[in-house]
Amino acid sequence: MSEEIEVPDDDNPDEPIERKIQIDASPEVAQGVYANLTVSHFNGEEFVMDFVYAQPQSSKGQVRSRVIMHPRNVALLTNMLIKNLESYDEQYGSDDNDPSSGISLSFN
Repeated sequence: MSEEIEVPDDDNPDEPIERKIQIDASPEVAQGVYANLTVSHFNGEEFVMDFVYAQPQSSKGQVRSRVIMHPRNVALLTNMLIKNLESYDEQYGSDDNDPSSGISLSFN
């Protein structure tokens, strides 16, 4: 799998620049992992996001992937996800996207 993306300008993160980066993923990474729960922790320098699979009717979950990001990159990720969710809602409807209907966990 290979993909090219526009990269945010360090001086103006809201405006993408024309520079492209080729992204390659091994077959194992390209296959992905399923997670039905995300837990986030942060400190002054970084956010840690654990993507967890918890089986239904179980009180235990397993971290499938952990991503550690700088706060600015978390903000960029959040903006991208909001835009993508809005596009998803326009195409498929928003009935299934009520964030208050899932498991609520808070750490920090």
